[in-house]
Amino acid sequence: MHLAIFIPSAGNSTRIRGADKCFEDVTGTPCLTAMIQRARKVTDDVIVTVPAEDHPRISLTNGATTVVCENAHEGMSASLKAGVAALPSNVTAVMILPADMPAVTASDLSMMWAVFQASRLKILQAAAADGTAGHPVIFDRSLFAQFGGLSGDRGTASIISDNAKNHGLIPLEGDRATLDLDTPEAWETWRASRGLSGLSALLRNQ
Repeated sequence: MHLAIFIPSAGNSTRIRGADKCFEDVTGTPCLTAMIQRARKVTDDVIVTVPAEDHPRISLTNGATTVVCENAHEGMSASLKAGVAALPSNVTAVMILPADMPAVTASDLSMMWAVFQASRLKILQAAAADGTAGHPVIFDRSLFAQFGGLSGDRGTASIISDNAKNHGLIPLEGDRATLDLDTPEAWETWRASRGLSGLSALLRNQ
């Protein structure tokens, strides 16, 4: 089996009020770059969607295949469809990893892939320690065609619900699977909880 990791990054980061969460500081590295580095410890096939060919996020995607999602304004579904459509033909499963979940580790990604390969599941979804479903999520290739039917900003919820019998949850430590950081306050709180410095002015809005 061959895994690709897809990081959807074509959104507008509207809730972070003028900044770009992909540039937020994660121990000295922009968040998107840090997530790509972790993903590449698991597979060489890392796909990242961006909203335009000249978008600043391009500078963060070294080591990943960049896919331009020109209709990103249509919502998360546009980014998901563009990324899945660009997957290499030898890929047998894709892990969808949001860019704004810096608590998820490379070890988490490796563990999920090992569990998926050993299972008969079509979907394996990370969960918080309390059982709350979150991300990342791995999808078998047999479900890739279903991404074409997505619309709006709901993500993969419909695919997961339509394939409930072939869906499993795997807990990650603490709240790593549900901690997505969408506001400046959330980022500051996360960094403070780990004894890190405040907002990194050098990385924000580059």
